[in-house]
Amino acid sequence: MKRDNDRSKPIDTSDIQLTQELKDLAEMIAKNVHEAWGVNRAQETLRLIMRFGFKISKDFSLVLASAEAGFPEAIKQVVETYYNGDGVERDYVAAAQWQSKYIDVIKEEDCGQEELVDEYLKLGNMNELNYDYDDAEDAYIECITIQRSLAAKKKTNAVRRKLASIYDKLGNIFMLQDDLHHAINIFEESLDIRAAIANKTRSYEVRREEAISFDHLGDVFLAIGDFPRAEYKYSDSLRIRENIAERTNAIEDLEDLAKSYNRLGSLAEDYENLRDATRYYTQCMEVRKRIV
Repeated sequence: MKRDNDRSKPIDTSDIQLTQELKDLAEMIAKNVHEAWGVNRAQETLRLIMRFGFKISKDFSLVLASAEAGFPEAIKQVVETYYNGDGVERDYVAAAQWQSKYIDVIKEEDCGQEELVDEYLKLGNMNELNYDYDDAEDAYIECITIQRSLAAKKKTNAVRRKLASIYDKLGNIFMLQDDLHHAINIFEESLDIRAAIANKTRSYEVRREEAISFDHLGDVFLAIGDFPRAEYKYSDSLRIRENIAERTNAIEDLEDLAKSYNRLGSLAEDYENLRDATRYYTQCMEVRKRIV
């Protein structure tokens, strides 16, 4: 048997005549297939422009369109544009709104906890600049929640120090809201962290931060009207700064020391303790002479 006999042969359709309706349908199908291919190519091109084109474009509308399409790189640039007033009117409210969207996007992408903390810190700062203290409080609380988790896992001094600094930010928000009792609790959390690290490391940098925590608590007690406790906290800060300045003799440390003397002098003056006020002011002047 010949193999050629096994091969299928195409049907001869030369004698078949299509109706005009079928011809129109065939043309329509071919046109739709071509247009679908074109639309897909256009959509892909637009997607690439949205994702990368804004990086080389000076047209903020393209950047904004890319951000509205949900591309994180574009959203971040919109945040920075509004925050810095780069080519547009500076708008902290808009910057905060887009920063919230950026956080939502990177959450969906399972970003790292460290990155999330930094972005919440930015959001808190923007809300603070807007005088939107409620939203700033929420952002800093989110930071603390995540940073606590990091501190429990890593247990490094750097992570714990960052946690203390976030407590300070939240404490300042409570001060601005006149929620002084919560401010005390938060600043004490910060102080506990710094004191524990300072006792182990004897680091001058951590000791400086510890002095700041004492000053924050002194500020709260002063706002409450509790002058004795304010003086007590300021004095704790002063002792730390005296010790550091004696050892380093650095301009920065001498300036901090002068501020501590001046602060206590002002407090003593307000408390009508003129003898202590004179003593502190004199010590402040002596330190300033050393700086000069």
